[in-house]
Amino acid sequence: MQYTDKRGKNVSAATHRMVADYAQQCWQELNKPEHGINFETRSHEITIKTKIGNGTCWGGRDMINIDVSGYERRSVYCWEYRAYQKSALIGHFNAHPEVCLFGLVAHEFAHYAQRRFAPATDKYALTHRKPHGDCFKDIYRMLRVALVNPYAANIGCAVGHWKGLDEVKEVIKQAANYPEIVTVSNNAPTGVLTQRALF
Repeated sequence: MQYTDKRGKNVSAATHRMVADYAQQCWQELNKPEHGINFETRSHEITIKTKIGNGTCWGGRDMINIDVSGYERRSVYCWEYRAYQKSALIGHFNAHPEVCLFGLVAHEFAHYAQRRFAPATDKYALTHRKPHGDCFKDIYRMLRVALVNPYAANIGCAVGHWKGLDEVKEVIKQAANYPEIVTVSNNAPTGVLTQRALF
C-alpha cells in the first residue's frame, strides 16, 4: 500500500504508526481474492491523517482522517451507527483502547474502499453510493470479522454482546454459513444467536 503520512502536531509518532499499521492490515485483508475487490489492479495512493480534535473522523476516496482523541483518553467504547449498532459482527463494542482504535480505522478504511474501489467492481456497482449502505457494511464486515473482532477476543475483550475467542469464532462461522443469523440476542444467554438482519 502506498500512502502519505499526515500526522497531527499533537499526535505521537507511536499512535500515528499504530493507525498506519491498522490501515495496512485492512489493505492486506481486502486484497484477498475471496473479497473480489482487487485493489492491486488499480492505481492508488492513500493519505493517512491523524489528529486530536473534536472526535470527527472520515474516510473518502483518497484519505482516511482519524481523530485519536478517544484512544488518547483510553476510551474503551467503539460507537457505531444506530442502523447496525446491535449487529453481532459490525455493531458497537467495548474493548481495550487499541481495539477501539482498530475498529475506528477499519470503519474509515471501509469508506475509503467504498469510495475508491467499489464503483469499479461488479459486486458493488449498484450499492456503493449510500454512505452506510450495503456496500459499506459488507466491506466493513470483512474487516471486522477477519481483523478487529478476533483481535479483541484474543486479548480477552468483549465484542458486541459476547466475550471470548471461542464465541467470536462460532458467531463468525455461523454468520458465514447463514448470513441472516448474525446478531446475539440481548435476552438470550451469551452466544445464543437469534434470527435478525445482518445489518
